[in-house]
Amino acid sequence: MIEITPEYLASQGLSTTFPHRFWAKVNKNGPVPAHCPELGPCWIWKAHKAGSGYGMIRPGPAGKSSIGAHVAGWILHCGPITDGLWVLHHCDNRRCVRPTHLWLGTPTDNVRDMIAKGRQFISPRDGENNGRHRLTRNQVEMIRFLCSQTDITQTALAEFLGTTQGHISNIVKKRIWATC
Repeated sequence: MIEITPEYLASQGLSTTFPHRFWAKVNKNGPVPAHCPELGPCWIWKAHKAGSGYGMIRPGPAGKSSIGAHVAGWILHCGPITDGLWVLHHCDNRRCVRPTHLWLGTPTDNVRDMIAKGRQFISPRDGENNGRHRLTRNQVEMIRFLCSQTDITQTALAEFLGTTQGHISNIVKKRIWATC
């Protein structure tokens, strides 16, 4: 835990009243995350939240932009945040500010965590549900099979199916038709 001094608060762009204002807005009896109960209960931000669901707090004097409550919680407990790193949640609760539920990572780490936990958005308009689709699910499955098991080129498949080599490449790499 970091020593909270007026100098430390100033170095982080926080007012001397910030810790008191922050803790007055935290409920330490939040839910226990079902996917990781070993973490214990979340500490829930009770005040303002952004449209994204993340808690928000002003760091100090009027006019300064708000910061994420989870970011503020990290700064108060763990110290400064290195440029390029984000404060991420083990618990996946956007309103949680408990330091043991938080970790520092890159934007790439955040995406990997999201995918590993199955939180990525999959559009209901993927594949054949997309009004602009050119191929059927069966054709996509055939493309992936042929590209992985035969010597047929993506260009030859594209000509046969009336599409482009780039489209075939995107299918093979699952940039499109990812759910198929």
